[in-house]
Amino acid sequence: MIPLQILSDTFKDKEVIFKLYGIFYKRIPDEIQAVINVANTQMVAVPGTQLYSEHHPKIGNVFSDEAIFNYYEPIKDEIENMYKQKDSSKPFTTSTLLTYFLEKNDGNLKSSLGDMAGFLKYMIRSYWGDGTFETKTQIDWVRSHVIDQINKNFSLNKIPSPDSLSDESRDNVISVWGLIYHVPYLVSMLAYVSPNIIRIATMYEYATHKHVAGAYKIKVDTDVIKKMDDMFRYFQKFN
Repeated sequence: MIPLQILSDTFKDKEVIFKLYGIFYKRIPDEIQAVINVANTQMVAVPGTQLYSEHHPKIGNVFSDEAIFNYYEPIKDEIENMYKQKDSSKPFTTSTLLTYFLEKNDGNLKSSLGDMAGFLKYMIRSYWGDGTFETKTQIDWVRSHVIDQINKNFSLNKIPSPDSLSDESRDNVISVWGLIYHVPYLVSMLAYVSPNIIRIATMYEYATHKHVAGAYKIKVDTDVIKKMDDMFRYFQKFN
């Protein structure tokens, strides 16, 4: 295990991060490299999911807009129907969403975590082929349908729609919404790689990409990877 303090110190030196990442990346199989690549691109197809298995062998690491839309839009419709049928108007917890995906995947935890992470990223980021993304409808939908259980000092559900805010505030809110899918995505990676790989891949992402609200997102993601070893041991029960 690589101590978090060492990662914290090396994070300040991008050259060290590049070298560490390069050492790990070159020594792992292509399928596992694809897992890490999802963190560094706008891909929303996580290995282990039906979307990934059906389209990855045919078109490499590029997933068509049509394939992504056809996979996630029916899921959105089903969750919407669940929402309309329940007694309360409160948003769903992530546990409820995970239960839905477990039922969809016949109890397969790896596929379910991957589906949940991919779906939330699809809804929150909605990247398309030209590199742009639409946020108004998608983030407003997540805001009304999914409880923010990530942020401890505030709730994204109580923050106004990003499109009603000034440009700087809007960008910050959109950025922080990304944490809703960061956590299930990081956890889903444990089905394929060790906690050390995830730690380095996460630090590499932040060292090489400028993120709005970056310092805050680093703190939240770091809190998650601190618990990776315990979660990894839990995952071994399903192998």
